[in-house]
Amino acid sequence: MSENLPVEKNIMKSSFDKTVDELTGLIDAGIENGEFVNDDSRITAANIMLICEGLKAAVRTMGLSEETVNEQLSYLWGGLLV
Repeated sequence: MSENLPVEKNIMKSSFDKTVDELTGLIDAGIENGEFVNDDSRITAANIMLICEGLKAAVRTMGLSEETVNEQLSYLWGGLLV
């Protein structure tokens, strides 16, 4: 049985965290410009990444269509836009 890697050595977690940092900055910029409304940009960025990861898995395992993925992402972004 394989052991779980420590979080600091997990390449996927590191990549996820870097992307969350970048999205947080983009969301903060959108809030400052009056384009987004949000209470916690870091939680929102992590949520976006988790949804995207879930959609990627669902495409592979459930055969979601491109249209369905686009609908889900549009719904997600709709919650941020002013």
